[in-house]
Amino acid sequence: MKKLLATLFTVTLILICAAIPACAAETQEELPPATAPNFFGTLNNVFNYFFDFMENLFVPEQEKPALVAQDGKENDIVIDREKNIVYGFHGRLRVHTVGDFIKVSNEELGRLEFVQKYNNRIGSGDKVNVVDNKTNETVESFTIVYFGDVNGDGVCNVMDDITVRQEADGETSWSDPDSPDYCYWMFLAADLDKDGVITEEDEQLIVRCVVGAVRVDQATGTVMTTNLCLVAQLGKEDTVVVDTENKVVYGITRGAKSLDDFVKVGNRDKGKLEFVQKFSNRISSGDKINVIDSKTNEISETYTVVIFGDVHENGRYCFTDIKAILREAAGKTSWSDPDSADYCYWKTLAADLDKDGIVTIKDYNLMKKCIFGFKKVNQTTGEII
Repeated sequence: MKKLLATLFTVTLILICAAIPACAAETQEELPPATAPNFFGTLNNVFNYFFDFMENLFVPEQEKPALVAQDGKENDIVIDREKNIVYGFHGRLRVHTVGDFIKVSNEELGRLEFVQKYNNRIGSGDKVNVVDNKTNETVESFTIVYFGDVNGDGVCNVMDDITVRQEADGETSWSDPDSPDYCYWMFLAADLDKDGVITEEDEQLIVRCVVGAVRVDQATGTVMTTNLCLVAQLGKEDTVVVDTENKVVYGITRGAKSLDDFVKVGNRDKGKLEFVQKFSNRISSGDKINVIDSKTNEISETYTVVIFGDVHENGRYCFTDIKAILREAAGKTSWSDPDSADYCYWKTLAADLDKDGIVTIKDYNLMKKCIFGFKKVNQTTGEII
C-alpha cells in the first residue's frame, strides 16, 4: 500500500512539474507582477510536503523503549497492555530488587521510574513508568498488582481483610464498574476465588493467606493450599520477611531473644518449628529455623536468620563484623562471590549495606558508622537510616 501511494504521489508531482512552464508563462501574462511569486511559494510548499511524505514513508520508525520481563522470568511476569497492569512479583519487593523481574527493553533508549506509596517496599497500586531517555517523556505506564494486597501496603495482612470485608458487605464500592470509586487493580488483587465479584469467600481466603494456610501464585492469582510453611507471627506481617525463594528470614529486632516472637508455622495441625540458635540469650545471623512435619518428624524446610550488619554471627555489631567485611572487600575471602565454593548468601545479604549487590569498602564504612551509632539499619529492609 505504501509503495502504491508513493507511486501515485510521484506521478502527480511529475505532471505538476511538466505543467510548470506553461502555468508560469500564463501567470505572468494574466496576473500583476506582485501576484506571480505566490504561485511559486505554493509550489515550494508542495515540494516540501512531498519530501516530508517520502521521508516518513521510507524511514523506519524509531524504536521505543518498552517494559519487558527480565530474562528467565517470561513465564512469571504478566504485562497486560490492555489494562495497563503488571503482576507476577513476589511479596515485599524493594526497588533495588525489581530488576530481578522486569526491565526496559533497551536501556540506551529508556529507563524505569517508580511511583510508590511506601518507599521501603513495592505494593499494589504503585506505578512503574517507562521513560524515554532522550525526551524524558513517559512512554508507558503500568499499575503493579500483588494478589492479596488490596490496600497497597505491599503485604497481605489484616488490613486487607478489613478492606475486603467492607467491600463484601457493601460499605464500599471499589469493585463495581458502574461506581465512581471503581478501582480495577484493587478488584483484581481481592478477587481470589476468580468469580468476578467480591464476596465473603474472598475475605475468608485473605484470612487464610494471612495465617499461612494458603498462598497465592502471583503469576496467575490462583490460591493454593500449603502443607507446611513458615509465616510471620500475627502483628508482625509488616516487619518480618520470610523469603521462601532464598530460604532466609529477616526483620527480627536486633538483640531479641526468642524467635517465637517473630515467626510461626503456617499450619499448626501439620507442623511445628525447631530453632537452632548459636546463643541462648539472643538471636544471631546464621541461626536456623527448621519446619518439622508433625507426622513424620522430618525437616520439611530450613531457613537461615539474617540480622543486617551481623556478619560474625554473634547478634551484635562489633569490630569483628568490620574486619570480616574489610577482608571480603579486599579480596582476602570470597564468601560474597556466587562462583566461589565459599559463597554464603545470608552473609552477603547481611554485609551488603549499600544494596549494590557486592561487598565493598562502602559497606565497610557504613558498618563503622553503625557501630559508632551514627547510623542504624532498618532490619525489615536492610537499608541504612
